[in-house]
Amino acid sequence: MILSLLLYVPKLDEEVSGGYKDLTEPIKLPGCVPDTGVDLPDLVQNQSSEPYKHFLECAKAMVTANGILINTFLEMESGAIRVLEEFANGKIRLYPVGPITQKGSSNKADGSDKCLRWLDKQPPCSVLYVCFRSGGIVSQRQINELASGLELSCQRFLLQKRTLRNSYQKMNAMIITDGLKVALRPKFNEHGILEKEEIVKVIKCLMDGEEGL
Repeated sequence: MILSLLLYVPKLDEEVSGGYKDLTEPIKLPGCVPDTGVDLPDLVQNQSSEPYKHFLECAKAMVTANGILINTFLEMESGAIRVLEEFANGKIRLYPVGPITQKGSSNKADGSDKCLRWLDKQPPCSVLYVCFRSGGIVSQRQINELASGLELSCQRFLLQKRTLRNSYQKMNAMIITDGLKVALRPKFNEHGILEKEEIVKVIKCLMDGEEGL
């Protein structure tokens, strides 16, 4: 979806001024389900900022590439790949070379063997796996709320915490909930924090309710 945003943002920039989060109509990125402006990455929310201008400059340069390698495969996203190539009017060739995954661990002391032994002892479908992708930002306050919510849920869980960077999580959430329909999307409060009560509610729906089937 980030590639779709890169290809589409020059056109969007010409049509919109003043920011995308206040748009009332969904943004129809090529090859993706309609997206709301508020779900776009924070990087592109301020059109007058230097990071946005750099992003826009990179986006405009995409059409000069001979081809783009993407970490996916045709059987999964053949429609999206075709739509993106059509949107670029044949100026860009996309080469799906995935899935590219990281195997093993560079840290022998990461405790993965201990976690696997613990998992082997748990009943089937009884453990909630919580993991933040490498493309997100999570505040300490949010970590605290998550920890409290997991504890209150009384649900077995395995939490993977890592150092996180830029934020594309809102777009990812939109894809897997509205597009693929394989996930539940919790509600954040007015400060952008997912509170422990909402975490408990979503965990119960996922592990015990029909939504998790």
